[in-house]
Amino acid sequence: MKIFHLFSNYKFTGPADLALLLAKSQQHLGHEVIFFSGTPPHESPNHLSEIATERGIDVRSDLFLPKHFRLRQLLNDFKILKQKIKEEKPDWIHCHLPSDHLLGCLVREKQSPPIVKSQYDLDPVKNLRSRYCRSRTDLWITPTPSATRNLCSWKISQDRILEHPPIVDLLRFQPESKETPITKDQDSIHIGVVARMQQHRRFADLIRGFSLAAKENTSLHLHILGRGTHQEEVAKEPARQSGFVDRIHFPGYLESKLYPRHLAQMDMLIFLVPGSDGTCRAAREAMASGVPVIASHRGLLPELIPPKAGLLLDNDSPEAISLAILKLSHETGLRRDLAAGGRAHTESFCNAETLSQALESVLQGRISTV
Repeated sequence: MKIFHLFSNYKFTGPADLALLLAKSQQHLGHEVIFFSGTPPHESPNHLSEIATERGIDVRSDLFLPKHFRLRQLLNDFKILKQKIKEEKPDWIHCHLPSDHLLGCLVREKQSPPIVKSQYDLDPVKNLRSRYCRSRTDLWITPTPSATRNLCSWKISQDRILEHPPIVDLLRFQPESKETPITKDQDSIHIGVVARMQQHRRFADLIRGFSLAAKENTSLHLHILGRGTHQEEVAKEPARQSGFVDRIHFPGYLESKLYPRHLAQMDMLIFLVPGSDGTCRAAREAMASGVPVIASHRGLLPELIPPKAGLLLDNDSPEAISLAILKLSHETGLRRDLAAGGRAHTESFCNAETLSQALESVLQGRISTV
């Protein structure tokens, strides 16, 4: 089978990794996959295209695919994609973001290949563009039961929905091995945070929660992985004022090759606010790496983090964060059980090839009737 993926962004952000993982797994199963990514501004690097190429995916730059609505570029992409469909004859078109979903639905005709849309958030966007696409989309992929119910309440029938937990790269993210070349103090406990340093990500509460726990447990260290335009005021200044600046570390943005190993060394990960990827990639990667997750009840997190893989906060106040940190830091056995449970969960439910096979099975009958 031949599959088109449309992704209206040139940055490796949001659900980009999920889209590439699915495309690669489909390719591994013997399908011909063509991945269309967004075109960056003049002389800007196309990070998504570079990563897709590194992973051996056939990525094309024939389309503009801007993140935001641009009428002239949309009309240009409409003409080119129509021609590509005529020449390449894909069996289905997989859309991932609002702008590429609109494009896919605009080229949809009676004899066109089915349109598939991955839903990465708890609630569908209910604007005019989404309502136009709703009736023109053959299959929706939802990440959790609540996301499925929300689509159904938006008058999308159950037979047009495939529910599957968000996938994760199980080869790239694995529990830390005994042979790891990185050594760490056996008495220290390392708490990870992976997120862009933005105002809405509640870094001040997180640092305050860590500080309360650090007063009671001198072995705790906080590692904030990521960057952000306002990182000084959002995270670094609160860290300096906490009184524990020597135990709050800012490694910055880690290269792709270094990140999995660094993540696997954490003893726990805190995830409070979903970002541009509603499926909370860092939390899922932590589970695959055998790292227990402390999570809030925001968005999809309560359904993404099972009880055997982490702790859900009653609220995300500094006091609640501190109590969860201290619980996991004191209870070594619980931490070990949650680490094993998280890895087992991702192996059982977050496998990319399982999703690829389920998607192919659902679409088989629909393709034959086109």
